[in-house]
Amino acid sequence: MSKYSVLMSVYIKEKPENLRLSVESMVNQTIPPEDFVLYCDGLLTNELYEEIDSLRKKYSILNVIYNETPMGLGNALNNGLKYLSLIHISEPT
Repeated sequence: MSKYSVLMSVYIKEKPENLRLSVESMVNQTIPPEDFVLYCDGLLTNELYEEIDSLRKKYSILNVIYNETPMGLGNALNNGLKYLSLIHISEPT
């Protein structure tokens, strides 16, 4: 069985319901991820914090990293990589 990790970033303008749907979509795949890191890029709305708390209680694989200073999607994902437990590097064939 394949093992994989998910890295997702969220920022202040995201709608809580879209975040919930995105997370649920990933964890309910036929083969669920082993590890899920949600990187918070800057301060979020109270509604987003509430949704994240609810998701953390529901999904034990969800690890949330909070960063108060927004840095943009690319930098947020690059920073989030160090929090993944499953990083596979394959050689080109």
